[in-house]
Amino acid sequence: NDVAAIQQFTNLAVATMTNSIFALFLALGIIFVLNWKLALFCLLILPFYYGVIRYFHPKIREDSHKFREKQSQVAGTLGEIFNGIKVVKSFAMEDLEMQRFSQMTKDNIRPELELSTRSYQMGSILGSFNDFVVAGLFIGGAAAVMGDQMTIGDYVAFTGYLGILFSPMMALSLLLQVAITAHTGMERICNILDIRPEIADRSGAFSMNEVKGHIEFEDVTFAYKEDRPAIRHFNLDVKPGEMIAVVGPSGSGKSTLMSLLTRFHDVSEGVIRLDGRDIRTLKYEEYRRNIGIVLQENFLFAGTIADNIRYGKPEASIREIRAAAEKANALEFIDELPDGLESVVGERGTQLSGGQRQRIAIARTLLKNPRILVFDEATSSLDTISEHLIQEALYGLVDNRTVFVIAHRLSTIQRADRIVVMEKGRIVEMGNHRELLKNGGVYSRMFNVQEVAKNGSLKID
Repeated sequence: NDVAAIQQFTNLAVATMTNSIFALFLALGIIFVLNWKLALFCLLILPFYYGVIRYFHPKIREDSHKFREKQSQVAGTLGEIFNGIKVVKSFAMEDLEMQRFSQMTKDNIRPELELSTRSYQMGSILGSFNDFVVAGLFIGGAAAVMGDQMTIGDYVAFTGYLGILFSPMMALSLLLQVAITAHTGMERICNILDIRPEIADRSGAFSMNEVKGHIEFEDVTFAYKEDRPAIRHFNLDVKPGEMIAVVGPSGSGKSTLMSLLTRFHDVSEGVIRLDGRDIRTLKYEEYRRNIGIVLQENFLFAGTIADNIRYGKPEASIREIRAAAEKANALEFIDELPDGLESVVGERGTQLSGGQRQRIAIARTLLKNPRILVFDEATSSLDTISEHLIQEALYGLVDNRTVFVIAHRLSTIQRADRIVVMEKGRIVEMGNHRELLKNGGVYSRMFNVQEVAKNGSLKID
């Protein structure tokens, strides 16, 4: 809507301003020749025009802002309802959502009416004053004819050019209203375009040569809010090619830690190093290209399976795509589809199951061939068979890569080189699976609870 307002103004401005200004000055010049006294009377309208526009401009601009914001809210609500349509239907809340949307559209009418009313008021005042001035000029012209100061022919020509004079003035006043709406749209667009990401290259950022994958967390602290740190004085040294599992209760800081590693956020205190260099001093895009991320809910684009797998490497051949799909244990179901790799996945991948989407996401990451892999609860929402297939694919990726795995299901991480157990943003235990079981600490209790629940003997009152 904002872009459309600017486009409307642009289309009108070129033709209207050029023609109107030319006609305005031409008519005014001829009127001066015919009768300079009456022409000066015409110019009296200009201060009044300026005063009226000066009065209404901030009000129309404010109303335009309110109207645009309400439009955004209506569009946002509608999009939210469509995205959550399954929840709406499962709770039988269609009537409530229709009422909510209806109320929002009614609320949107008020600023729209206020905007239209102000624009109409300004146009009416300017139009009425135009009529007053024209009437005065007709009377003045008639008096000039009767006083032998103008011929009847000059009077007829004078009145004709009055029409040419005031028509472009009204056209320009209407264009002004469109310009105010366009200006509002431009401000809203610029508010978005002017946003600069917090994470960006520093001056003199280093290029990355061969990445080995040595990661160091040194006294890392991070807080979304100053008084509530999510990570507290975290220290960890990860060797190249090592597989690190990060576990802990919800809210312990596992995903936040991976967000810091992938530079979705920067640390509040401390430093994270890659091969001895602070990751904040490395070129952002180069650093990101060396990290592959597989999330719990991976986004697929509404194209083909091949398009989604080659997303990180657009020039990849079909052979490379198939090789990546095979390593991700995805080729078995892809080959069963009628169109194979050219099968369309649907919007957000809705034509595929959760396990199939995850394996395509793994294949996409594999084809990118990063030195560091991050699996953020990639199997937590999957069935046992899908989890096993993805787990096998995961272990097939470890070779010569530094791998971080965040998991709630502890059965998926038993082969990790080290398991880091977190609570409240700190490391409380660390070791391999057997060592942690022997310690009888937090990890051991978590593992035993999951085993009991899996075997069906856990009773919850």
